[in-house]
Amino acid sequence: MKNRMLDGKEKQSIVKLLKRDRNEQIDILDCIEGLNKDERDLLLANDEFLPYFTSGEHSQSRYYVSDEAEVFVCEAIKQFLIQRKLPDDISQVNILKLLSILFSRDHTTSFTEYRDIILNVSYTEFRKLTQERKEFLHKLHEKYKNYYNQNRELYQNVQHQYQKMLIKNNMDSLTKLKKASEEQLKENKLISHVSWKLSKFNVRQYDFLNNDPYFAPAELYSPKILDQRFRWMLHLPPAEYFKLLSTNDISVLEKDIPASMNYLEEYLKDNEFNLEVKIHVEAIVEAIDSYKMGFKRAAITLMLRENEGLVWDLARQIADKNNISFSKEKKQIKIEQSASPKNISSLPMLLAITEWPKIFKDPLKEGGKLRLGERLGYLSIDYSHERNLIVHGISDDYYSNWKWFELLSACVDILQAFEELEEEN
Repeated sequence: MKNRMLDGKEKQSIVKLLKRDRNEQIDILDCIEGLNKDERDLLLANDEFLPYFTSGEHSQSRYYVSDEAEVFVCEAIKQFLIQRKLPDDISQVNILKLLSILFSRDHTTSFTEYRDIILNVSYTEFRKLTQERKEFLHKLHEKYKNYYNQNRELYQNVQHQYQKMLIKNNMDSLTKLKKASEEQLKENKLISHVSWKLSKFNVRQYDFLNNDPYFAPAELYSPKILDQRFRWMLHLPPAEYFKLLSTNDISVLEKDIPASMNYLEEYLKDNEFNLEVKIHVEAIVEAIDSYKMGFKRAAITLMLRENEGLVWDLARQIADKNNISFSKEKKQIKIEQSASPKNISSLPMLLAITEWPKIFKDPLKEGGKLRLGERLGYLSIDYSHERNLIVHGISDDYYSNWKWFELLSACVDILQAFEELEEEN
């Protein structure tokens, strides 16, 4: 629902309700030279003649504040007169007398003190916070630029489809952040932010992402984080993910295993699957039971097999729905009728095919679509390398709890990709 703007008559009706003191109005008019009786009577009849500074005028004064206290105070008085449709020739106004009336101060009050009174905050503190904000934004903007350039250089040298997608996402995010930081460096934005920080209504000073509620740390977009194997786990609570990034302690994942197993078991019960997928579902349940009984090696090896099998079945369903010739038994694919079949002997090769149609949801872009290799590409990097070491009997320390958590998460993610495929069709 849009807010309706008040028309002129409605504004006047509200203004009439605001309190005003006739004696105070007369005192203010006494500060303006050359007014005759008729002029005074006409001005006193004006409903907009409020004999005091409003909170809005205090706030608005920060947008024209000056290092020269007297210049600023005179401008504030001029704006005060204009708003009330009073004569605004400052040369005809007894400024100090008017100030003492408006703010109940004596003749010893200096322009510097009046500046703080009109601003409703300490000018020194206001300028200090403004400068700090400006320096923070300048540094942040430079970081965004530097990380953008690093990502752009890496993008030109990386061949892996999934990694290129991640780098492109970084570049898109950094472009938006650069623009946003430039926008916040505008004078009116700086003043608005500092006014909020100094406001009595700002009872909570947010300590979030570099002590600022608007910008993510530039380090989150470092190309180095692209190598973080768990970044695809969008279900991880932010606090856990940031701890993972800062400490590289993968054991933080272990505490989520019970909840993840329960979720997967409920997911398997609550959804209906076709015959091909049902075979995997039975094996997945067997893997979970094995883990619960303490047979970690058996559970992890079986889950690796089922996750990979699910991806191959997912690829076959994509092919069937898009008139693509695909044989998971022969491990061949033929995208176009005139093209020769491609041999795909591994999961990474399957995910590396760039001709797959864009059908999966992009969690980072509203309305965006991803290919199979972009949606599940993380399975072709560290995950795939470790899979080979485990299946071929090379690795003998693969029965860790965090590895089980990764497999559970991947299993749920692959099954959800099946749902996305169904929704697309």
